[in-house]
Amino acid sequence: MSLKSFIEELESINKELVLISLKRKKLFDTKKKIEENIKNILKEKEQPGVKHHGIAYKIDTKETRQNKKKQEQIKDIINILKKNNIDNPEKVLNDINDAKKGEYITKEKLKVEKIKK
Repeated sequence: MSLKSFIEELESINKELVLISLKRKKLFDTKKKIEENIKNILKEKEQPGVKHHGIAYKIDTKETRQNKKKQEQIKDIINILKKNNIDNPEKVLNDINDAKKGEYITKEKLKVEKIKK
């Protein structure tokens, strides 16, 4: 195959991936709305769940943690380090964050840019 045919195939694949992503997003949004509707109906009828074609649909409650913003996380970690009498908590935090990350490696990647006219 020639370079031109590879590039054309890459462009075609990228277009198809965009279309699939949009369709996937729409399907997930629809799924969320339908699940909300089912939950609302079950709550209105005060039913714990319903069976349909051998599958049980029920409302399950669980506790989850709310995500903090990055700045909030840093502030809270520094406060914990200060409470535990750690000298220079900012440096310790940076050292911990660096330790969590792997080593730098060099990778090659094809960069595709649109040319401005």
